Amino acid sequence: MEKMSHLLEIATQYFPSENEKTIFSIGGRGFYENPISDVLAFFLDSQEVHGFGTLFVDSFFDSMNYSIENTGTINPPLREVSTLNNNRIDLLIEGEDWVLIIENKIYHTQNNPFGDYEKYIDEKYPNKKLIFTILSPSGNSTKSNWKGISYKELIASIKENKKQAMDLSQKNYSKWMVYLEDFILNLEQYAVRNSMDQSTVEFIENNYQDITNIAKLQDKYHNHVKVQGKKLLISSFPNNKFSDTIHNWGHGPALRYYSEQWHSKSNIVIQISHRDKDKGLGIYIYVYGATESNIYEIDKILTVDYEGSLWTESKTIRCYKSNKRYVNFDNIEEEFIDAAIRLKKIEKIQ
Repeated sequence: MEKMSHLLEIATQYFPSENEKTIFSIGGRGFYENPISDVLAFFLDSQEVHGFGTLFVDSFFDSMNYSIENTGTINPPLREVSTLNNNRIDLLIEGEDWVLIIENKIYHTQNNPFGDYEKYIDEKYPNKKLIFTILSPSGNSTKSNWKGISYKELIASIKENKKQAMDLSQKNYSKWMVYLEDFILNLEQYAVRNSMDQSTVEFIENNYQDITNIAKLQDKYHNHVKVQGKKLLISSFPNNKFSDTIHNWGHGPALRYYSEQWHSKSNIVIQISHRDKDKGLGIYIYVYGATESNIYEIDKILTVDYEGSLWTESKTIRCYKSNKRYVNFDNIEEEFIDAAIRLKKIEKIQ
């Protein structure tokens, strides 16, 4: 335990910071390749309403150390361009005498039919300079004639060239500057920060077995809390039958408890969170079968010590979150049993 404690103390310097929400991440798809490619296509179009002109195209070529005299686009960028073999090219940008092909890779491996892409583009644009690129967190390319660009390099180029765009935005395009800033932040979070730096990789490689043991210890603790919760319910309500499940809410596991005596699938959750704003153990109560006719009585039983009372799943389930957080399970026992008592009271009005 002393060895693990020392390792955890060192590991804190490698912990990732919690991502700030952006308009692109709110919908839960901020890291998907297709939505990012769609937004890239919008900003890469020098004639689009954002008014940034060639900012993104210039930044793309700058990150490649590539010199193009006229970087203006002559047609709207094309997405998912289908070849004769029905393979799809992520993004095609056309200039007066050049064509830029971008294969966007956030998480997927580079196993595309690149030869088919090249053949199709060669035949379609025989008199233009063809530039093939792979955009990814690492910036690596497995194909010699496809230039690898990292998101970190692209973002640095965009920031370098952004002053001109900012001057424009102060005149007519302030809305698009906000979107641009949010898009850059989203890329930094998912395509740059989530890509491990070498020092973090080395730390994990050098301590992999101990880190694995700590992860196992964490899982053992989660199971311990789950079992203790069920034991507490059984001892407090000996005539009831209880079941439990465990699943992940992203910021920590949710330990969910059911009783045959509770209405439908109504349940209590002990959630173990690692987020700074709600770190520790907290309780949620999910009431199934709430209706407009009984919700007032249900709210009276719960909302004194629980916040929210949010409808979920088409207004068939009511969710209540405790106002308190706890450091360990012993401290949460009293409120946990109280939550079960409240559910039993709700049964009488359903």
